[in-house]
Amino acid sequence: MANIFGTKWGSSTLGTPGGTVTWSIAGAGLDISRFGINTLQSVSGNSFLNYNFVNVIADAFAEWSTYGDIEFQQVADGGGAAGVGLDADIRIFFGAIPGSTAGYAFYPSSHGSAIAGDILLDTLTVFNTNQTLFRSIVLHEVGHALGLGHVDDNSILTPTISETTLQPDDIAGIQAIYGVQDNVPPNNNNSIDQTLVGTGGRDTIKGNDGDDTIDGGGARDTLYGGDDDDIVDGGTGNDLLFGNSGNDSLLGENGKDILKGGSGDDTLEGGAGDDVLKGGRDSDVLISGDGNDILWGGKNADQFVFGDNHGVDRIFDFAAKNSLEKIDLSGVTGFDSFSDVRAAATKKNGHVLIDTGPGSLIVIKDTPLWQLDASDFLF
Repeated sequence: MANIFGTKWGSSTLGTPGGTVTWSIAGAGLDISRFGINTLQSVSGNSFLNYNFVNVIADAFAEWSTYGDIEFQQVADGGGAAGVGLDADIRIFFGAIPGSTAGYAFYPSSHGSAIAGDILLDTLTVFNTNQTLFRSIVLHEVGHALGLGHVDDNSILTPTISETTLQPDDIAGIQAIYGVQDNVPPNNNNSIDQTLVGTGGRDTIKGNDGDDTIDGGGARDTLYGGDDDDIVDGGTGNDLLFGNSGNDSLLGENGKDILKGGSGDDTLEGGAGDDVLKGGRDSDVLISGDGNDILWGGKNADQFVFGDNHGVDRIFDFAAKNSLEKIDLSGVTGFDSFSDVRAAATKKNGHVLIDTGPGSLIVIKDTPLWQLDASDFLF
């Protein structure tokens, strides 16, 4: 199990709920010397990160809350130096950290210290990492801010981060400190086909073997399809959906969802909200839905599907050099041929931007415009 430091939020008694812990994003120009480094001032994350890092941080908090009986709420930062003011329990700063350290975090305090739980993230490390690794770093530091120390392996809390989600030892640790979150259904370790429905609260459901149908229902759910061909529906709320192996269908529906297909030929549909879709291995179909979505096809030939009013969506790994991957515009009004794409496409900073209508844009990252041809699209 993860190393428990000994202090916690809420009651000082281990195994009791942490209540609602507030967090904030500190701005630029603030004194961060309380973290014990020579760098004097913080910087703004908006000044160097080109994705919605606040949503990533919120999702990291949500994963801890999925398992431990503790709630989190973002609040406006009150300003001022690190270690000053109690407007938020956990303040998150960006600043330069000497050496190779990606972040610092203070443990909770039973004495109401203003620096307790505060986090400093290294600007250079964060700038040079992708969004997935940034989330892992935040998960790691939040774990410290909740009262968990480093462990040697098989954990998000190893000194050198290798995991991207909470591992069994992490879950056991957070539950030892704060107790078990309500509405965590038991695992289902059998190979029959199952229909599993959430409670309406924050659920964690694992389908395991068999062709399962999983419906998270309301609130923020974590759903695992397991092996074989599963249908996983997040419902309302900001959900985390895993297809795992097999040819799975994942539907985020409403909310800011993260969908990960895993191995197999999967279909991922974000639905409404700003979603992250990651196909994983094999040939996947990623359907953007409404909202501003981030799309990663993963290995092998994938298909990216858009309709009218799809929002501002980003494809991060489109292989324009071959004719195997496709961008499906058959559902977008006014796009009937490649000439329509060329008329709507521009290039900016090494990316292709396709204007598909008011408020809608497809950004194909790190792709020269000249590499695109009619074989890359479906109409």
